[in-house]
Amino acid sequence: MIRNKFKNSFQRLLSSKSSQWEPAKGFDSKIKVFNSIVKEQVPLVLKNEQRFATFYTCGPTVYDSSHIGHASCYMKLDIIQRILKDYFQIDLITAMNITDIDDKIIKRSEEKGISWSEISRKYENEFWDDLDKLNIRKPDIRIRVTEHILKIVSFIEKLVNDGHAYVGTDQSVYFKVSSYPNYGKLQNIVLDNKIVPHKSSSADFALWKAKKQPNEPCWSSPWGEGRPGWHIECSSLASHLFGDTIDFHAGGLDLRFPHHENEDAQSCAFHCKPQWINNWLHIGQLLIKGETEKMSKSLKNTISIDEMLEKYSPDTFRMACVLSNYRNTMEYGDEMMETAKFTNSKFNAFKITCEDYLNGNARSNNQENVDPEQILKKFQENKDQIDECLRCDFDTAKVMTVLSELTKSTSSILKYNFKNQSSYQSSYVDVIGPIYKYTEKMFETFGFREKSSIVSQDDNLVNLVEDLLKLRMDLRAEAISTKNKQLFKVCDSLRDSLKKNGVNIKDYSDQSSWSFNKK
Repeated sequence: MIRNKFKNSFQRLLSSKSSQWEPAKGFDSKIKVFNSIVKEQVPLVLKNEQRFATFYTCGPTVYDSSHIGHASCYMKLDIIQRILKDYFQIDLITAMNITDIDDKIIKRSEEKGISWSEISRKYENEFWDDLDKLNIRKPDIRIRVTEHILKIVSFIEKLVNDGHAYVGTDQSVYFKVSSYPNYGKLQNIVLDNKIVPHKSSSADFALWKAKKQPNEPCWSSPWGEGRPGWHIECSSLASHLFGDTIDFHAGGLDLRFPHHENEDAQSCAFHCKPQWINNWLHIGQLLIKGETEKMSKSLKNTISIDEMLEKYSPDTFRMACVLSNYRNTMEYGDEMMETAKFTNSKFNAFKITCEDYLNGNARSNNQENVDPEQILKKFQENKDQIDECLRCDFDTAKVMTVLSELTKSTSSILKYNFKNQSSYQSSYVDVIGPIYKYTEKMFETFGFREKSSIVSQDDNLVNLVEDLLKLRMDLRAEAISTKNKQLFKVCDSLRDSLKKNGVNIKDYSDQSSWSFNKK
């Protein structure tokens, strides 16, 4: 009687229109995040002024190698998490599940003739290695499904006892969608509720899959041997870690339905509350340019992470993700990647020029039209614009546009006087220094690995380049002193030859600097 009364009041609460989504109560962070339910940006509200937040991400099903479609999702989430942690100084606790038992894993196990556990561990380890290659931070908490079966069984038991789930005629357990009036929060759904074999309605989905084959991996439960369904895994593990309220839940846009929809329904039913997740983050998919389908092993249209890295650097791929709004579809192709590569090289050239300026290798020509105060004023305006971009749903693409404007305006100072080398040239270190440090800091915040003009390379190669550069500088000094055109040609030829082999040289009035080309 008490349970039925409670259940009825819970359903009345859910059926109210306002229960689709309610702003969280707490501390307004002054950040806005796109809300997948109301389809607009809403304030990010944290529990308290200590700026603590929880962040759960749906992890991979480890039955095969990851491809760049997976990589783009985790890369964009890494960028968002870095912004929250490093820019906004939010104490973010991140977690990710590993689905290490699934139909696909069992099928691959049968194909390879090795155990399902060997399959899952092999591809899980490969997944973590891929994250390292791409400089994607690992989650604070990593949790495997098969290590928490008892918790999942307990979660399902409560749903059965509360009338939200039932045992089908095939001894599997199904969630009763009709028991949850708010089903369809994340995506508009028309339920036909027609009767199908083994369950009450076609909309109902499996929480526990009964064992079908003699050698099928299985665990004990009150309903017989079997294994968890996909959706219940994330609900029970996320609830186990973070309780009945989670600040962020993230995954690819393709997970919005049915995975996230089903997660939300069964979790709200379990916790007896209308809202489990305060902010859903859905990442746009990566498509091959000219195709309309997402990358999929079944469609045989995937590009492996290693294949991509043979041609482009991790920072080039990261820049491609930064230049795309995280909710938008990306079209992978040479055009996109070359744009990202060019953008990286442009900013890298700016940083090299700043470094040379700050190291005293070059000084600017004190032109009358250069006003340091105006540039510093513009710098502050750019910083304010960038802050606003990041506060409006992590708009990294607009940030890069503003950073481009900043470097362009700063370059008016960085014009070198090659003609009058002996004259005094004014120093604008107090202008260049802060802008250089800010630009570096923003690139670090977005997770770019390369922080200096000379990237890590084999010591012998670096020494060889340094020796060649010294010889060229001596020749160039002699050419300048004697106005020897032939020596200038030799210097130019050596510079061009080095460039073809991945080494860029930049000449100033009496100095030169160099850097390795990046993919």
